[in-house]
Amino acid sequence: MHQVRITLIFALLVLLLAVPVIGACTSEKVVEVPVEKVVEKEVIKEVPVEKVVVKEVPIAPIKVGIETDLTGVYGATCTYLMMGARDHFEWYNQNGGVRGVQYDVLWGDSHHEVAKALSLYEDWKARGAKAALFLETGPSRALKDRLPKDDIVGIDIGTDEVALYPPGWVFGTWSPYDYMAQTALKWIKDDWDAKNMDRPAKVTYLGWDHPSGRANEPRLADGCKKYGFEFKAAGYFPTETTDFTTYLSSVDATNPDYFLHFTGPAHTAVMLKNAYEMGIKDKYPIIMTSQFEAQYSTLLANVPPEVSDGWMAVSMCTAQPWELDKPGIQKIKEFQMNKYGSFKAEECWGFYAVAWCAAAIVHEGIGNAIDAVGYDGLNGTAIKEGLESIKGLDIDGLVGEVSYSDTRRHGSTVYAIGGIQDGKPVILSDLIDITDLVKPFYEEAAGIK
Repeated sequence: MHQVRITLIFALLVLLLAVPVIGACTSEKVVEVPVEKVVEKEVIKEVPVEKVVVKEVPIAPIKVGIETDLTGVYGATCTYLMMGARDHFEWYNQNGGVRGVQYDVLWGDSHHEVAKALSLYEDWKARGAKAALFLETGPSRALKDRLPKDDIVGIDIGTDEVALYPPGWVFGTWSPYDYMAQTALKWIKDDWDAKNMDRPAKVTYLGWDHPSGRANEPRLADGCKKYGFEFKAAGYFPTETTDFTTYLSSVDATNPDYFLHFTGPAHTAVMLKNAYEMGIKDKYPIIMTSQFEAQYSTLLANVPPEVSDGWMAVSMCTAQPWELDKPGIQKIKEFQMNKYGSFKAEECWGFYAVAWCAAAIVHEGIGNAIDAVGYDGLNGTAIKEGLESIKGLDIDGLVGEVSYSDTRRHGSTVYAIGGIQDGKPVILSDLIDITDLVKPFYEEAAGIK
């Protein structure tokens, strides 16, 4: 019995010692199997890897033409139009272009001559441009019928109804000047009502002998009739006018409650000097029917506060360069500080802003076109349809929202009244939406019944 117990104990010890030995042997075999190497050899053997050289084909940039007067009679201010458009396209290129494609901006000086602008257009056409920015009145009107034949879309500063309607291939950043003038009449209506006068307001208009200046008169007459105002026209002055005494005498003879004018920036400075000398500057409100931003810088630089104070004009932008909390102003200032070392846009804000916004509209239209037909299918027709699809475009709050359609070609219809007080530009009113006021104008011009 004792011997059996010894035998069992010995057997148990052998069994316990054998377990780790067996485990150790198993582990060594697993470790010795080069799993990764075997897999690697099998991949190399069964799936050969070939080196493929992919040759990248560069995507051609999208060409956009821009023209304005850089050295002619309006070169001093129109230079800011060119700066605004080129700067924004440069900003886009620095930030990925349009759907990853860069812009190639073709720009030139028209010297405020339609013939030179048309020559620039021919060059753009030959170089493959499919969109063109006309940053002055005249060229887009002359090219309106040619654009669809050449498959090129035109973007205008938007101030000429003849270029925009009947609706074709020209789109406007703003509304025509005669549309904007309704902003002044709406403000006058509110101002006159607040005075509780028991007679109709008397409104007199003096215009520049220019297509835009002449276009204002009939629309102002219609608007005055709607509000029950008495309207009188004091005539037109030629571009070369350097003394407004005679014209102002004609205005004053009508004994107006409000004096509306459409003049160039240099004209306005001279006219206000003459009005001050004649003692009529503060006799009644003097209101420019557009271009507040484009004119106040000229006035502040050329006439003293006692001459400019009290002058008013329709403000074409919904953000001003001193409103540094607004995103659009921040964006432009940051770009310009990096590029120029100064905030140059504030030197002539209206012209810079409208061209910056014109570039944004082109960018949106081209982006919509690429989304619809792809880069390879991009052409003028696709860009035109891309522009027509724009609804409520917010250009960083710089102007009122922009919308187009197959019948609408004018841009923003939200403005305000600005002015000069204590030698500084200020906004004097809330935003004024004239969409409904001008709807009959463009429907008539577009042939909508």
